[in-house]
Order: sequence, then structure tokens, then C-alpha cells
Amino acid sequence: MKKILALAMALIMVFALAACGGDTDPAPSGGDTPTNSQQPEQTPSTPSESTPEQSSGEAEEPTGDYTVAEFLTYYGMTEDDIMPEYFVEFAPVEMEGDSKAGEIDSFGYIKINVDKDATTQEDINAWFETLYAKMLSLSTDGKLHKYPQYIGTEDDKEASLQSLMEGPLWADLPGGSCAYPYKLSTGDAKIMVASRYDIEAGQYSLSISVWR
Repeated sequence: MKKILALAMALIMVFALAACGGDTDPAPSGGDTPTNSQQPEQTPSTPSESTPEQSSGEAEEPTGDYTVAEFLTYYGMTEDDIMPEYFVEFAPVEMEGDSKAGEIDSFGYIKINVDKDATTQEDINAWFETLYAKMLSLSTDGKLHKYPQYIGTEDDKEASLQSLMEGPLWADLPGGSCAYPYKLSTGDAKIMVASRYDIEAGQYSLSISVWR
């Protein structure tokens, strides 16, 4: 009788274990399913976030990293030196070529927006007078040269703001260009400055190029 009871107990335990095993098998597979479903949602999020950062970084490279103040510093100027009456804002610095500001063969320019309705011809003339006076103070030979390629030669001519302002086109197309020798941190150089005022747009433009 004891043997029969022991055998019955053993069978009960076997069936109980088998039943537990059957219940536990689906659990891992069911547990794996949400984990797998979550992974695809997380995986694409990483590249989608990094892609705009890379594209924006690539787009920013060609625009240049100079503020107006930084750009002018290379040439001994400040924003106050070129800020006209009825100033509105500076446009971003634009660089041409591969040379950095202040280096030989560099060329960059900025545009200065003003309130054109408030700006008079006297204001325009005053801006050019201030700019030319500043450039003259920076020139190492105390002169502004009309033809930069001839600096130091017999064909060299001095630039005169007065002669430009007395010209027949000054009221409609005020502006001019000149060059002067200047000591940059990279060595002696010639700096050419072209300046212009667009009456229709209410905008001054100032370009600076450097060569040796």
C-alpha cells in the first residue's frame, strides 16, 4: 500500500512539473516580443537625430566664421569706424577665396544697412570722409593710392576723396577705391578698400582685399 501511495505521489509531482514547464515556455518568447518591438523604434532615432547635425555643420562651413568686429580687427578698424548715421544693421561678413582675413590674397566684404529715407547726401559724404580719414591714419606712408598696382612706382597716384566728391557721378554713385601699405601680423602688405553707397537700397558696402 505504501508503495502504491509513493508511486502515486511521484506521478503527481511529474505531472505538476510538466504543467509548470508548459506554462513557463511561452513566457520567454512572449517577453522577447516587446523587447524586439522596442529596439526598431530606438534604432532609427539615433541616425535621424545625427543627420540634421551633420548637414547643418556642412552648410555652415563655407559661410565663414568672422563677426564684423573680428573681420575689421585684422585691418586696424572697429565697428565704430565704419558705422554711419542712421545705422540699422551689419550684414554678415562674406569671404572670397581660400585665404583667411588678414592674410595675403584675402578678400572679404560687408554691407551696412541704413535708414535710406533719413539718410541725406550730407550724411553720405560724411561717412566717406570718416572712412578715408581712418584709412589715411593706417597708411604706413601717410598716403592713399589711387592705383594700388602702382604703389612705389613712378606711375603711382594719390587718391583724393575731394576729387571723387567733385566728380559728376558722385551724387548718383558715391564711392571709390584706394589702397595703402599696412603692417599686418602676417607682414607688410598692401590693402585695397572699395567703398560704395547704394542710394536705392540704402546700403553701404565695404570690401577689403590684401596682397603683397
